Amino acid sequence: MPTDAFSSAISRLQGSPPDGTSSMQRDLMDGKPSELEVQKAA
Repeated sequence: MPTDAFSSAISRLQGSPPDGTSSMQRDLMDGKPSELEVQKAA
């Protein structure tokens, strides 16, 4: 893992919009199927 991996990830997160959501959250909010059920079964 690169030595700057953590700081790079934090920088990306800090650049995200405050009201940003993940695609999984948007799918769940829209009542669409998501990969959550598959992940729970693993």
